[in-house]
Amino acid sequence: MKNEQFTVLESDLIKKLGISRDLARQFRERLNQGEDYGRRGRYIAYTVAAATRLSELAGFSDKPDPEPLVPPNNGKPMLALPLIAGTVYMLRVWKAADHGVTNRGMVIAYLDGTDPENPINHMRVTVPNNVNFTRHMLLPARLEKGNHFVLWNTQLDVPGRAPRRRGTW
Repeated sequence: MKNEQFTVLESDLIKKLGISRDLARQFRERLNQGEDYGRRGRYIAYTVAAATRLSELAGFSDKPDPEPLVPPNNGKPMLALPLIAGTVYMLRVWKAADHGVTNRGMVIAYLDGTDPENPINHMRVTVPNNVNFTRHMLLPARLEKGNHFVLWNTQLDVPGRAPRRRGTW
């Protein structure tokens, strides 16, 4: 393929997906150089099909999800409820700065009562700074759109602030 077909820049894709450059590099190793991605000047660019595949490998898809299936999961329920945009949910932190989330403005959380080990239950929550969040810490988050949550202050009904001390509000 020619360079003109590599239209999606890796830097734009990383910003859109909210993943680190190292993670994108690991996913890139599964693609074919010259067919799926290549150099565009000094930048790495992907074809549209490869960018879609990379976003699916990262766990994000723009396609609407089909009806959720609830297979047996060691007795722990999986997320099979429809989530409503604009609603505040109490989530538990699964991954923050200590557990490999390099994006300081994001934590990975799950709904209380679901299996945190299963990646289908993971939700990205935008926070001011993820340094003081610890695993299993409760946080109120408002569902904005799709699977995107924002830390929320329920008393003032505004976006919330990060905890001042580690592990406590």
